[in-house]
Amino acid sequence: MAAAIENLIPLAKIFEGLLWGREWVGGDHFTFADIACGHILHRYFCLDWDRPDLPLLRDYYEKLQQRPAYLQNAMVPFDDLKGSYRPL
Repeated sequence: MAAAIENLIPLAKIFEGLLWGREWVGGDHFTFADIACGHILHRYFCLDWDRPDLPLLRDYYEKLQQRPAYLQNAMVPFDDLKGSYRPL
């Protein structure tokens, strides 16, 4: 798990940079790209680990949470998955 987290941090920083100066991933309008990224961000922010402070990413996640469809379809519990991780 530690290796996966170590690999995730640079990707989160790239995503943070992508959001600079943009309202949404693709620019000024919400698109399918936001849907694709949004469900991953829910996992990113809900897992219990020491993540870097990335304010643009955090603000983007908070903005996604203002969308009722995101709350209903992307922010689903995954407690059953947390205990089932097994190294290959």
